[in-house]
Amino acid sequence: MKVNIIAILLLICCQGKAQSKYTGSFTISGDVSKVCKTGMMTMAYADANGKANRDTAKIENGKFKLSGEVSEPVVAILKIKFPQPTVGPALYDPKNVYRILLEPIHYKLSTTGESLNTAVVKGSQIQQEYTSYFISVQKLHYEMRPYNAQSQAFEKQMDVKNFVDVQKKLDSLDGVERTMVDNYVSANPRSPVALFAVEDYNRAIMSPKPFKAYFDKLDPELKKTSIGRKLAKNIEEMEYFLPGSQSVDFTQPDTSGKRVSLSEFKGKYVLLDFWASWCGPCRAQSIFMKKAYTQFKDKNFTIISVSCDDNREKWIKAIREDGVGIWTQLGDMTGKKNIVNDIYKVRSIPQNLLIDPTGKIIAKNLGGLLLEMKLKEILN
Repeated sequence: MKVNIIAILLLICCQGKAQSKYTGSFTISGDVSKVCKTGMMTMAYADANGKANRDTAKIENGKFKLSGEVSEPVVAILKIKFPQPTVGPALYDPKNVYRILLEPIHYKLSTTGESLNTAVVKGSQIQQEYTSYFISVQKLHYEMRPYNAQSQAFEKQMDVKNFVDVQKKLDSLDGVERTMVDNYVSANPRSPVALFAVEDYNRAIMSPKPFKAYFDKLDPELKKTSIGRKLAKNIEEMEYFLPGSQSVDFTQPDTSGKRVSLSEFKGKYVLLDFWASWCGPCRAQSIFMKKAYTQFKDKNFTIISVSCDDNREKWIKAIREDGVGIWTQLGDMTGKKNIVNDIYKVRSIPQNLLIDPTGKIIAKNLGGLLLEMKLKEILN
């Protein structure tokens, strides 16, 4: 019996140590004299409860010191507030940003060039790994930039052929990033860097990333962090209404107040679109949706747009300005609380689902020319 009690106490002790590994105080002593002699160093990060923490420290003769408390791995954003007011693009200069993965230790930061992003940190092996990994990712993203610009240009020109060619290059580079994430997480499942690598890959609502496989490889303790729990929830919601799932019926009022149900359109291909008058990217999509609707409306295709607006006048005005009253427009003016958003787990817009004549979802988030390309594939 004594042995069992001792074993239990040892287990509790070990669990306490595991839980406290990233809990405690940290300090950052910095030397940014190569960048500036005076000013303010700002630091921002969210705690385990999602509460924003912000702190500032005077930069005197190029030196500063920041401190705080953490209870789990978290990335803080450091920026310099210069003595002279900074406006315009310079205010968001990426060179004036340094990301630091906080642990309960003492950091020594120093800049090697004329900007904050040249900083190096001593005292943390994890920070070195974090910096090394994300510099590699950043280089890949820089390589993607011109292709993204070309993609957007060809999309505006409705140039499907060149758009497809550029997308193939972007898909190839995305494959390189997938390999980077997979290799790092597979080799370092217990590292907080792996957690942030998976989080960074969880982005771009218009082209969802297949990050569940990488999340599953993470150590259970990392999954218990606030970021881990958030990612788990995102994955759970992403798995709702994947292609192959059956759509769920709903009823909403149209612009005249008439109540319309999704089931009334059974037998047609339906693009279920989520948007709002205040959403710039949503309204930019209307150009492509109008072209697709005009091209395929006589081939058993239609669109149903569900609004996240809470102001009827602004909703009607946007429909008129964008010329999208040619298809069914629905909205109950409850804003983001619209019940259809909850049914389909819509947390950000624009989003859409393509539903076949049997009510089955066959595609998701067909932004820009992707909608026209998909409809050509199935209707021509």
